[in-house]
Amino acid sequence: METKQVDEAETQRLLDDFSNTLALMRVAGESASYRSPVRTLPRHGVFFRWPEIPPGDWIHPDDIELATRLLPGGRIFQLQECDHEQDQRQGYSIITYGDVAIRVLPAMWLRVKDTGYRVGDRVEVLAKNGTQQPFIGTLAEINYNPVSRQVEYLIEVRSMVLKKKYFAEDFRPCCRLGVPLSKREQEILNHTRV
Repeated sequence: METKQVDEAETQRLLDDFSNTLALMRVAGESASYRSPVRTLPRHGVFFRWPEIPPGDWIHPDDIELATRLLPGGRIFQLQECDHEQDQRQGYSIITYGDVAIRVLPAMWLRVKDTGYRVGDRVEVLAKNGTQQPFIGTLAEINYNPVSRQVEYLIEVRSMVLKKKYFAEDFRPCCRLGVPLSKREQEILNHTRV
């Protein structure tokens, strides 16, 4: 088989044709859904220690005081996109824990699986075949234990946080009289029954 010699001009023309063909294919394959911004699902994680950089380099200046009260530790935060346009342009995301929201830049954190429960959720602690006393309370803390690699919950009853740590299999969502469960709580309840 004989190889064909191609000069530089011919090589450049072939590369240009190939580039143009790829560009046309890319444009033809794109749809309106690919041009719209991608919405990322919330992620969950913990900050077990401070990054080596100063807090002002990764926490929004207005949120440093709040962050120093909650971080580091085993609290499981939910990471979301920042709603404020100016903060988005600066690269900030929001981490939330219950009603608390802190704006942060990407930093060192350990990603953990979401159990679906949130601080403030009302739960019914199950009797578990008589091994524990059933009661109704509110999730006061949600923490990740790195040793057991499990999510632990502290439950508040009558304005007192119990010392015992509970796991997701120890309770289920509970509604208040006249207030139906949210869609998220219904999904958790359906999942625990399976």
